[in-house]
Amino acid sequence: MYAGVVPENASEVIEEGIRLHHCAGTSDRYFERTRRRETFVLFLRRVADISKSWYTLEVEPGGTIRQKRTMDDEQNEDLKAAEPFLREWQEVIAKRMTGEDIAAAVEARRMRITEMEELARTGTTVKFGSLRGKKLYDVLSEDLMEQVYAAKTGGEI
Repeated sequence: MYAGVVPENASEVIEEGIRLHHCAGTSDRYFERTRRRETFVLFLRRVADISKSWYTLEVEPGGTIRQKRTMDDEQNEDLKAAEPFLREWQEVIAKRMTGEDIAAAVEARRMRITEMEELARTGTTVKFGSLRGKKLYDVLSEDLMEQVYAAKTGGEI
């Protein structure tokens, strides 16, 4: 069983990034995105060991998951078992969305697409870890779990 844990403050996000040795602990990008309501950081945990860091998620307001990263910015086979939970969580989010949430989700999606187009255009590569040398566009595309907002928008966003 799994749980999504909402960090109480920026310090918890930094501590999580430090524990898992990934960029959430060192990059202001996530705090800027949160400030703009473009994305939020959540912690994916196993309920049996809820206090232990496992995965950090970057999530758009409508439930689209942009990134899923664990120790050293990796994504391991163990995450596959949690994917049904994540999809169910996305459906719950979609059903609860208000008009304001939908507007924020649409804007976050637009911003993501613009950023991804820029990454594809520039060919930006990952500089560290086992993903070093891979195109960042490809890495982020593989992470993406886009939520379909059908419950509130008839499939249109």
